[in-house]
Amino acid sequence: MLAKSVLVLAFAALSLAAPHGGSSDAQLKRVEELRKKGLVCNKQPQGHFYCSDGFGGDCYVDIRGGGSCLI
Repeated sequence: MLAKSVLVLAFAALSLAAPHGGSSDAQLKRVEELRKKGLVCNKQPQGHFYCSDGFGGDCYVDIRGGGSCLI
């Protein structure tokens, strides 16, 4: 019983300490660059931006400004 209580408290502490999807300056800068190039970017619940060109060229921008966008 004590072990279960400790695990529940540890999990609660970790979930409170986790990032809550705030955008960084690098991410917002990259999203603006992609929007200027014609992509449509939408914020996702995980904190990423999902970008699409409308022709199947989909990519994402992560919180650090990286991701899978090649343009």
